[in-house]
Amino acid sequence: MKYTETVTINESRENVIKTLRNVEESFQWMEGLTKFELLSGENEAVGSKYIMEFNQKGKVSRMTETIEAFDPPSKMVMIYEAGGVWNKTINTFEDNGDKTVYHMDNVFKFKFPLILFLPLFKKLFRKETRKGMDALKNHIESKKE
Repeated sequence: MKYTETVTINESRENVIKTLRNVEESFQWMEGLTKFELLSGENEAVGSKYIMEFNQKGKVSRMTETIEAFDPPSKMVMIYEAGGVWNKTINTFEDNGDKTVYHMDNVFKFKFPLILFLPLFKKLFRKETRKGMDALKNHIESKKE
């Protein structure tokens, strides 16, 4: 499954990247995030792995994040894995005057039996991606006020 989401943020690319990769600030805009810590490698280095834990309405879920490519302020590629789902996000950032256009290309792979629910997942996952990107945008733009 593949899709792309895009959001325009009223802030410089440098500040968008800085906020996006700031672990402390992640807890302010990532819904349900309770843990985000380095498991292996060096912070922000290619090959580094992080554990992320979420608590959403009492349901705890965990995922690992692996940095595949890290070339801010233009591109970051992350791999997320959790419970039979593999997700590669290719995050690119463009200047548009004093704004930043943030594109997230998503590629998902599912293990059986999750693959059977692919038609449902596309709509649900796309909605969650949009929700997260909008939360980041709102968090960044609210800091300017």
